[in-house]
Amino acid sequence: MPTFVWSEKLAVGFPEMDDQHQQLIKLMAALNTEIEQAASRAECLVTLDELGGLAVRHFAAEELVMDGVGFPRLDHHRILHQNLLERFTDHLEEAKRPNGRLTPAFSAFLNGWLTGHILGPDTQYGVYSGRLVRRGGS
Repeated sequence: MPTFVWSEKLAVGFPEMDDQHQQLIKLMAALNTEIEQAASRAECLVTLDELGGLAVRHFAAEELVMDGVGFPRLDHHRILHQNLLERFTDHLEEAKRPNGRLTPAFSAFLNGWLTGHILGPDTQYGVYSGRLVRRGGS
């Protein structure tokens, strides 16, 4: 299973967004632990619902930040957020079905969200705004 841990390399340069990313990662880690420890489906669904609600609020707040700094790829980023929420919802619906379960594909999806979205597109608005200086020449 993936490891969901916050590190400074995930910072985007906006404290509120970094705090929300940390909260998302904590929920991902909690869910991962629940799955590994064979927690009840009900427990996992509570965490999933919390994660989904936070993701919706976070994406809306993040889009406001991007709009506020005039980020030119905001429309593209909105599409990325919409796609993430659709994929999350698909996994959630699968888990809520009778005999549904959280699959390794769901953990891989969360890991991709963490490493692919936060480290990729999210850092772009931090760099664009001048609040984030790319480290390591990337």
